Amino acid sequence: LKVHVTDSSGAPVDGASIFIRDAAGSPMEMVSVVTTDARGTCIYSGLAEGDYQVSARTTDAATVEGTSFHVSAEETEHVELRLDKGTLLKVVMTDGEGNPVNGRLRVIDSDGREHASYLSIAVIMARMGTDGFSGSQQTIGPLPPGRYRVYARAEDGRETDKPVSLLPARSGHAAA
Repeated sequence: LKVHVTDSSGAPVDGASIFIRDAAGSPMEMVSVVTTDARGTCIYSGLAEGDYQVSARTTDAATVEGTSFHVSAEETEHVELRLDKGTLLKVVMTDGEGNPVNGRLRVIDSDGREHASYLSIAVIMARMGTDGFSGSQQTIGPLPPGRYRVYARAEDGRETDKPVSLLPARSGHAAA
C-alpha cells in the first residue's frame, strides 16, 4: 500500500501516522510505527490480500475514518488522504465525590470502530513528555468530526457510557 497524505491546503504532511483496519473495522495494530516522509508518502507493507480501511493522524489533525482499499498480490494500491484539524477528547473518570477512579476507556464511533486504543509513536513520546499516562484520565485523538460513545469501566467493575458529538475544530485543541 502506498499512502500519500496532504493537509487541507494540499501540502504534503511529514510524520503522519498511518492506521490500518480490516474490512470489519478492527484495528490491525494498536500502535502505528508507519509514518509519512517529507513528501507525505509512505509504504505500508505486509498486508495479506483483502479489503482494508486506512486513516492518518498527527498530533493535532486526523483524516476521516473508513477510506477503503483492496490489496492484491499483483499490484501496489495507492491511497490519497487529507488531514484536517481534529479534536482531542479528554476523558476524566471520577466517582460521585469527584475523586479519581482508575479504569479502562473505549471510544466507539457511529460505525462501531474503536478509537481510544489507537496510538502512534509520536503521540506516545509527546504524552510522556507532558501529561504522561494515567489510569483515571486519557486523551484520545485527534478525532475527526462525528458521533462517538465513550465507555468507561472502573477497576471495581462499575461501568458507564456517554454520547459525544464532535464538531469540526476551528483552531487549536478542542476538548469535549
